[in-house]
Amino acid sequence: MAKETVAQKAVRLVAEGRVRMTALSADTCAAVVEGDTLDVHGERPQYETRLQGRWECSCAHGVNSKSLCSHAQAVQLVYRAVRPALGR
Repeated sequence: MAKETVAQKAVRLVAEGRVRMTALSADTCAAVVEGDTLDVHGERPQYETRLQGRWECSCAHGVNSKSLCSHAQAVQLVYRAVRPALGR
């Protein structure tokens, strides 16, 4: 089976309900995204993702890379879907 792309993972995170929007406006948004891996307690990590001029995520990829991680892409999918209703 082929490895899941970052875009495919983003869609899956949204479809599985792992994106919780915490702030949303025409200029900015913030969300908590539940990751895939389980910690030693069997819980999934929570990543803070936001748009403030650019997309940022608290995951290792988001902090250390110039490309968007799947968490940021998942929030971006939701944001792009609802932004027209937010005005501006």
